[in-house]
Parts: sequence; structure tokens; C-alpha cells
Amino acid sequence: MSDDEEIGLSAAALAALGEFRREETERIEQFEKLQAQALAKFDEAKAADAQADVDFAMDVFQEDWNLSQFWYSDATATTLASALLEGLPTDRVARIALVSAPTVYHKLRTMLAGRKDVELYLLEHDDRFRVFGTEYIFYDFNEPLRNLNDPRTGGTTPLKGTIDRILVDPPFLSDECHTKTAITARVLLNAESPARATVVCTGNKVEDIVERIYPGIRRTTFRPEHARGLSNEFRCYATSECAQWKFE
Repeated sequence: MSDDEEIGLSAAALAALGEFRREETERIEQFEKLQAQALAKFDEAKAADAQADVDFAMDVFQEDWNLSQFWYSDATATTLASALLEGLPTDRVARIALVSAPTVYHKLRTMLAGRKDVELYLLEHDDRFRVFGTEYIFYDFNEPLRNLNDPRTGGTTPLKGTIDRILVDPPFLSDECHTKTAITARVLLNAESPARATVVCTGNKVEDIVERIYPGIRRTTFRPEHARGLSNEFRCYATSECAQWKFE
């Protein structure tokens, strides 16, 4: 907005604009402060050969609509996280991957605080989430097989076939975006794990695509909701039933 345009605004509009800019500046400063603290913790953990425990409130990460980001409501994030945790292997460390679903990842981090029996991986294009260190993997659905190595080992160990549970929420409703994201999910999933499960949250309008590219997946009774609402009707698809939903 130019200065000339601002001159034409009413006093109330100018006040609202000023308040918005102030809040945005405070949010950026808060994130930068937390990011610096996180980096310090990661340096300490690296020196001690340990995993840094970094706590960020989800509201620090403002939705970027240019990246088609729409955060889930807290209730939806809790339901999805609980479903992913149900029935995990107990004889070894289980692995859960979240593809383009940072709100569910954040909820899982909260629910798993202090536990070492589950490893999380967030595959996300928004590199602000890099602050979560060795749980973050930069992801671009246009290159579905790129960068699928374990950040915990410095990217030297492939994650292929090691994930027990995977949840994907492709950022766009196009056939291409869904198909390429599905490639990533199928490569990561451990086909030998008795507890393996795939969950897909997306618009109802692409149901035919989802059912075509994910073997054994079906529409469930659970309907995800977003914190700020969404015009597209969202549905949840899964390869198995659980306490949180049944097949329709």
C-alpha cells in the first residue's frame, strides 16, 4: 500500500492498519527470538550428542496462504494425532511422518513430550519449521523422491520403508500434487510393519483421486476442521479404522 493510499483511509482504518503492522512486527520479533533460542539448544544438544527439546506455540507460525497453509483446529489436530499414536509397535521405536501437516506434527510433539519410543518427521516446504532441527525435512512435492533421508543421522541413512504411520495433507487439490505426494508416502511406509497406516486429509472433491492412488484407503466418518474455516469440504481417508473413526 502506498502513502497516497493510506492518506485516503479513515482514521479508524489507519488505526486498524497500524495495529495489524504492530502485531505482525511483534510476531516476527518473537519468532526470531525463539529461533535463536532453538539454535542455541540444538548446538548444546549436538555437543552432548542428544536430541534438543524445543517448545514452540503453534500460533507463532502464521499461516502463509501463498503456500496454501490452513491450520487445523486444536480438536482436529488432537484427533488426528491420537489416531496416529493408537496401536503403535511397543517392541521398538516407532516412526510417524507428517507430510504438509505441521499442526498435527506440533500436537504430536506436545503429546509425546519426554517420550523416546516414537520418532517424528515433518516433511514441509515452509522452512520456518527448520527450528525443530532433526525432525524437519524440507519437502517439495514436485520432487517426491528427493531428500528422503533421516536428518537424525545427518542425512546419511535413507528413510525409505521405515515409517509406521504417515499422514499427508497435500497443499493443492490437483491430480499432480496428490499423485506426487502419494509417491512419497508409499516410498516411506514400512510395508512389513503390522501397524502400518496411511491417513489422507484433503478436499472431498478429489476423493476419486485419493482412492485411486492409495491402495486400500477409504473415506472415514471423521471430518477435519480448520481453525479459520475453509470453503472446501474436507474429509479424512485412511487405510484402517481406529477409536477416532470408522469407515463410511
